[in-house]
Amino acid sequence: MNEIINRCRWVNMKNPLYIQYHDTEWGIPQHADQMLFELLILEGFQAGLSWECVLNKRVRFRQVYDNFDVEKVSRYDEKKMQELLADPGIIRNRLKVQASVRNARVFLQIQAEFGSFDAYLWGFTDGKTIDESYDLRTTSPLSDQISKDLKKRGMKFAGSTVIYSYLQAVGVINAHGVECDAVEAVCRGRPACFLTGGALGPGELCRQLAEAGIPVTDRREEDVDCLLIGFDTELTFRKLEDACILLNRGVDFIAANPDWVCPTWYGAVPDCGSVCEMLRRATGRGVRMGHFWMRERVCSFPSSSVSFTRGASML
Repeated sequence: MNEIINRCRWVNMKNPLYIQYHDTEWGIPQHADQMLFELLILEGFQAGLSWECVLNKRVRFRQVYDNFDVEKVSRYDEKKMQELLADPGIIRNRLKVQASVRNARVFLQIQAEFGSFDAYLWGFTDGKTIDESYDLRTTSPLSDQISKDLKKRGMKFAGSTVIYSYLQAVGVINAHGVECDAVEAVCRGRPACFLTGGALGPGELCRQLAEAGIPVTDRREEDVDCLLIGFDTELTFRKLEDACILLNRGVDFIAANPDWVCPTWYGAVPDCGSVCEMLRRATGRGVRMGHFWMRERVCSFPSSSVSFTRGASML
């Protein structure tokens, strides 16, 4: 991982634990059931408090919770819960302690049903990470759906706000802000662009993107961060269909040489703004516009999930 200099604004730069958690853990996809269980329980204890408060007590939580061994936690009896409530090193809330034991038992039931909690949780997004900056909202339709299911199964302290924070913590939602250097590390390995339209020809475009260190793909089924459309070639409805499929996944729209226009498009000569508006109507979501100057070989990608800026500002 490259050195992280700029971090999300919520990080307390005076707390080394907070910095380490942000840089090495938060938002990175987690698939080990033990870690998924630990963070689920800790997020429950956070309810009504700050995450920094929980993080400062995490070491002690691990000690008294048997390193979050879900089998052991599920067998905690009243005596053990009383011991936990007497420990000043953790958050001593009776309802939350009782919920942690109850939730461990539900966690085991989910493992038995789905093979792993990992399969259950990531199944809601088909194994894909959703890019959504931390400052956008505190709940989402996804957190509503998972919260509703978990509560139906018997979990407590699993409201939509708690679950949304949990999804951010375990990387189902990549919530690093645009100001944060860590966002590139979270999204590493994912192609940056899906090419359609092919400005100056696919070969030349791909070559220049490669020189800029930007991976590309022309397979729309892949998990990509940005959609790149070239405006010096004829656009077809098929290409717009590809674009709409990707935009409905939350992928950003990037215009190649947006000052240019398509020479022919069923008798029309649309500019970049016109295509943006068409895509916005087709997908029902706002479409951000960026640019790729082929002649100057300068890239600017207005993605909330990854920044590939190479000396140019966003439009």
